Amino acid sequence: MAISNNNGSTWNETILTPPGGFTHGFFVGINCTTNFCVAVGSYSFGVNYTGYPAIAVTRNNGSTWSQQNLPIPSGFTYGYLNGVNCNGNVCVAVGYFQTISSITTPFVAYSSDSGNTWSEQVLTPPTPYTQGQFNGVG
Repeated sequence: MAISNNNGSTWNETILTPPGGFTHGFFVGINCTTNFCVAVGSYSFGVNYTGYPAIAVTRNNGSTWSQQNLPIPSGFTYGYLNGVNCNGNVCVAVGYFQTISSITTPFVAYSSDSGNTWSEQVLTPPTPYTQGQFNGVG
């Protein structure tokens, strides 16, 4: 994670070690309010790089981060978060879950307590579509 506290004049790198048994991780979206920042992406482990939705939150301008991964619902094998937006204490992150046969289904993760806890909602694509994903939120 690269952090700037002076509008991008200088940057400091913070290395986040993936939690639990995960060996890899990457973040693809970040959003900050005046009190905290939330980054989203995915964690993986082993050589097959199975993805699990990842969330990292900082409340001290990036000095330290708390990390979470969201569970993958039954019937899916992978999960990714691609974007996040926060307003006040409410955050919404979007991405998709994927089955072993590569069918993707969009989902939304949301927090109403500044990123402390998260819930998720799998969404069914409208007819005639059989799959889909969210790549950003604004």
